[in-house]
Amino acid sequence: MHDKLLKRIATGSTEPEQLINTLTPSEFEILHLIGQGHSSQEIANLLCRSIKTIETHRFNIRTKLNLKDGADLIRYATRWVSENN
Repeated sequence: MHDKLLKRIATGSTEPEQLINTLTPSEFEILHLIGQGHSSQEIANLLCRSIKTIETHRFNIRTKLNLKDGADLIRYATRWVSENN
């Protein structure tokens, strides 16, 4: 999956997709889980992390990808996962 992302970045994709390479590995993993429909609590349980840590990652992802709110993050993540699977 990460290779697909790098190819899209290399070919000059749209802005949010170019910004995705600024995500840390943890943020990237969380973006993928959000795109699969998991809630923050489910992600925290799956990754054995606190809900606060997951919420911090979600905030950082939104900031790095210039997304307005949580709903934008869910839409973006869902679209990204469906396009890259």
